[in-house]
Amino acid sequence: MNTYIKNKYSLLFHNKNFDKLLLATFLSEMGNQMQRFGIPWIIFHITNSGSLMALNFSLSLIPGVFFGFIGGIISDRVSRKRMLLLINIVAFFIIALIMFLIRYENNVNIVFIFILTFIISSLTSMYEPTFSASLPVIVPKKNLISMNNIFNIIGSIIGLIGPAVAGIIIGIYGAWMCIIINGISYLLSFIVILFIKSDLAVINNKEESIKKDLYIVKKYVYENKWFLFCLLVTAAVYISTGSIGSVLQFLFLHYLHLSGFMFGFTFVLFEFIPVLLVGLFSSKILKRFDSILIIQITASLFCLSLLIMGVSLNYFLIVLMGMLQNASFALLMVAWNSKRQSEIPNNILGKINGGIVTIQFFLLPVGSLSSTALINFISVPKIISIFGLISLTFILILILLKKQIIKQY
Repeated sequence: MNTYIKNKYSLLFHNKNFDKLLLATFLSEMGNQMQRFGIPWIIFHITNSGSLMALNFSLSLIPGVFFGFIGGIISDRVSRKRMLLLINIVAFFIIALIMFLIRYENNVNIVFIFILTFIISSLTSMYEPTFSASLPVIVPKKNLISMNNIFNIIGSIIGLIGPAVAGIIIGIYGAWMCIIINGISYLLSFIVILFIKSDLAVINNKEESIKKDLYIVKKYVYENKWFLFCLLVTAAVYISTGSIGSVLQFLFLHYLHLSGFMFGFTFVLFEFIPVLLVGLFSSKILKRFDSILIIQITASLFCLSLLIMGVSLNYFLIVLMGMLQNASFALLMVAWNSKRQSEIPNNILGKINGGIVTIQFFLLPVGSLSSTALINFISVPKIISIFGLISLTFILILILLKKQIIKQY
């Protein structure tokens, strides 16, 4: 058994820099899970408002529109290690400052929560393209799929532990403790990254202007139609993700009346089992089938699961469709990330990833704000079904036009 694991996941035993980045990811993502559950819980119990919960989610997406591409540009010009360190330590001090201010407020001001959400999301949107571009520097091209599988397995573990721990902490210590733990996770991630023996960068492009960077991205997209096709398909998924992300927790609390324990347990079912299975079997799937085909199928399944989820308030149907959503989304991301990391030159990977983050964080609020606007007029289940239907229709049209888009790939 040990030999099988060592052969299948050799990166874990022969690449110390990768292990450190993996540990840093585990720490920061566990912290993010705490904040993910803590902040909506705080908002709901202060205001009892689904609209404000949805608005806070939308607010967390907006910074990516402005800082995603900027973060990608910077990551191609400076030491990516230093950039990751700076983002983590700034996030730690911001949370510490917010908690200090809240301590001296008699009544918790919802404005503090919105400010915290916006700043942390701004830093996260710069972190993502930098981190993604760092990985191919220390991981050989032949191991990229294995690397993404490992991250998926870690994601499934976090999906198991995170919601459960968050639910317990909320029940015993209150939701604010989740925010404190998130701040500590950034500090621990900073310490781990500090010991990585690489600057995680390949080429320094300090002489290039932002205009030149935009031209490089535009040229790459124009010359690589497969990238454009996949970007359009995933765009529909981003919009759908935004739409359900802003209303899902309100669905659980207001429509299903879940307790703190069931709230966390439901997310364990949603995320742990499907993401774990994808982590275990995605390598075989990606080796057997074309990545673009996998992206098409998983995107379609994701949108279809939304359509079905809104049909009924049956708890088991909602959980089943949630599992399908997370499984299809996880496999979609493995295929999409592996394809980009293997095809795109690393000296422009930060820019490309930054552009994707910008597009992603532009489209996510489109779905989120639309759901927020509709929540006062139609039921949440109907909102989920509507966005599932619209996105699925768009993807099917793209698949029909695939040959015209890609032409000679």
